[in-house]
Amino acid sequence: MKTLRRQSAAPDPSFLMGKAVRLVEDDPGQVDIIRAMLLDSGSRLEAFTACEPALDWLMRTPVDLILCDVMMPGLDGWELHARIRGAGPNAGTPFIFTTCVINKNQEPLMSDLKARTLSLAKPFDKPTLLRTIRRLLG
Repeated sequence: MKTLRRQSAAPDPSFLMGKAVRLVEDDPGQVDIIRAMLLDSGSRLEAFTACEPALDWLMRTPVDLILCDVMMPGLDGWELHARIRGAGPNAGTPFIFTTCVINKNQEPLMSDLKARTLSLAKPFDKPTLLRTIRRLLG
């Protein structure tokens, strides 16, 4: 007999109420999915479809959380992260890489909680996203 693993419920998303969240994602479908996952959180979510305009904006404006795809055309998520961490108002802002280049078992290899950076393997569900954000925001 096969045992099904029970999915845990999503945490109450209200811990994101009023938080400025910036999503950097070039796939419109992924933007829609993440927007829907955070819809009831009360966060102020804005999306960028490329790293260059996101970098320009993030070097001038502080936010509470950054979600960024790794594989982007032009400037990629790794470089965006490095430049943000180098200077500016978001040098210490919690940052979550969303990526399909790793699997769930590899997430810890690309994460550093002390550096306020975590990785999340795509595809992910709403409970996983909210737990990851909550873990990073403390």
